Amino acid sequence: MKPWLVVGWGIVIVLALGNIHSFMRAKQKEQQRQATYRAKVDVYRSILKPGISREKVEAYLRQTGAQYQRSCCEAGVFSDRARIGHEAPGWVCRNWDVYVEFKFAGVDGNQAVAAPGDTLKQIDLFQNGSCL
Repeated sequence: MKPWLVVGWGIVIVLALGNIHSFMRAKQKEQQRQATYRAKVDVYRSILKPGISREKVEAYLRQTGAQYQRSCCEAGVFSDRARIGHEAPGWVCRNWDVYVEFKFAGVDGNQAVAAPGDTLKQIDLFQNGSCL
């Protein structure tokens, strides 16, 4: 085999191993971030139980300094979202925001706006962004 061919294949192998290593580290960091987000959701779930009012949930969020926004729109279901993370853009994706989403059931089940008496149904992780 020609020496330049051996060197060429050696370079290809080293580059491939470097890319695999980088990919594995990025995957590990992603798993760590997701675990952190899930832990934050679990904290909210341990404190805010299903059935409490929107008024109490929002009071708790204000008390802890968590900024939130109201969101909608399933019939009679409104949610509040508190941002807990931000994912940097990648090769094919723009920025992603990560939220804790508090889903509520409307008092009468068919209302058009969120009300203080709505009851908490569940707390989930919500990620919002865009990719090509």
